[in-house]
Amino acid sequence: AGQVREGIALKSPDGRTPEQQLEQLLREVERLQEDQQKSLSALMALLNKEGIESITRDALTKDEKTWLEEHFQEQVFPVLTPLSIDPAHPFPFIPNLGFSIALQLRHRKNGEEM
Repeated sequence: AGQVREGIALKSPDGRTPEQQLEQLLREVERLQEDQQKSLSALMALLNKEGIESITRDALTKDEKTWLEEHFQEQVFPVLTPLSIDPAHPFPFIPNLGFSIALQLRHRKNGEEM
């Protein structure tokens, strides 16, 4: 985007200008997002068919929220492996075929990072 913003029209070895590359990239990202949404919709429909549904936090009762908080703190949080991202390590090592999710967790009650 920086080269496009600066008006650089020098072609890359594949014969495309920065603007052409960016346009193709945006089309591909849009296609991937559409595929992702279709997959999510299909997955949610299959889960729903099996009696598994996704609900918002607002739909939970106070007791359910309490149970969920305790379950997360006692069962989930202890087995998470944190990866740090900072100026010295701008991108963490992610093992091949590993499952990773990037989250920034804050405690709901006091706002402190977890």
